[in-house]
Amino acid sequence: MSTESGLFTPPVTTYVGIMPRPGQPGAMHLFDGSNITEYLEDWNAQCEDYRYDNPQRCARFPNYCIPDIKDTVKLLPGYISHDWTQLQADVKNLYWQLDRPKNTMAALNELIHSAKSLDLNVYILKYTSITEALVAKHALSTLDRVTRLLDGLSEDLRKKVMKFCTQKAWRISSEDTGTSDPDFDEIRKFLLTEAQTSQKLTVYDKDRTTRESMDSKHSEARTTPAPTPTPVPAAATDIMAELTKQMSQLALMIQAGFSSQRPNANSAPAASATTTTTTRTFDRPMHCVYCDSLEHTRRSQCPEYAEAARKGLVYTNDKNHVVNAMTGEELPTAFGRGGMKKALEQYLAATKPVPISANNNAITLDSPYGSIGNGNSV
Repeated sequence: MSTESGLFTPPVTTYVGIMPRPGQPGAMHLFDGSNITEYLEDWNAQCEDYRYDNPQRCARFPNYCIPDIKDTVKLLPGYISHDWTQLQADVKNLYWQLDRPKNTMAALNELIHSAKSLDLNVYILKYTSITEALVAKHALSTLDRVTRLLDGLSEDLRKKVMKFCTQKAWRISSEDTGTSDPDFDEIRKFLLTEAQTSQKLTVYDKDRTTRESMDSKHSEARTTPAPTPTPVPAAATDIMAELTKQMSQLALMIQAGFSSQRPNANSAPAASATTTTTTRTFDRPMHCVYCDSLEHTRRSQCPEYAEAARKGLVYTNDKNHVVNAMTGEELPTAFGRGGMKKALEQYLAATKPVPISANNNAITLDSPYGSIGNGNSV
């Protein structure tokens, strides 16, 4: 489509669905003669959704009625003239006695009896709508409108309204000493304020419960005692003390050996650098962790460890620690008290008597500077 400016304007396409026919999913139930006012309201709303005009609403309405009513509707003047407004009036005149009007005394009584199960805002909204129509029809007086409202309130809320009316000097009944009739709108606003206050209290109580729960958790976290450190076994403490003592003694002995063997100016010249000596030198004193000997180390020179390993009594793990083959546990060090061999012997003696040969090795200190002290074994 071209316009005066010469530009092409594409046509607007509107897609409208097809109204479901009776019996299909989403279709309205068939009109059976009851509650005509509400049925016509739903029919008009659905026709608007599907873009049906008034003649189309007239033509299709009989198809959504039960068979007896369908034949009757087609005889009405509004259907014959395709006048939807007239057809609605004709149908209402036929089935008004089965209608269920909303703003009646019966509807008001039903609302009051079910008020305790409704939210206060909903109750006030429905009560206001029904009683407004009844007052306009002079079916309900202004005073009765207030007193019937109190009938649907809880006892606590009813007392609050009574106090509010007393402050305003309103009378609640014909025998009341009040000076004027109550103002329904002010009472309605008062009740709506109470409803909002109740809602705020509900939200506040919920938030307070959450805060108290979080504070309780934080308090428990602060008052939780620190974990008690694991005490060091007495045996390990004794071993460390003994080891420290022996290391101190060895240091003193080595220092004494250095002092006694230091050459002076008058002494004979030192041996040539090419002179071969059989004395072995090492960085630290030898001490076997397995048999507690001071003449060798466990790694390659301890015959006691080699024999125990050959018999399958011990082995070394990936950390190079000696392990009891029967229990899979590392043997404790026991310097100065027989070493790991002593612990193994005690375990074997406690489980199964195994003859163990005792070997008393003399503990000596091999020094590159000769004998230390008097030369006797330590």
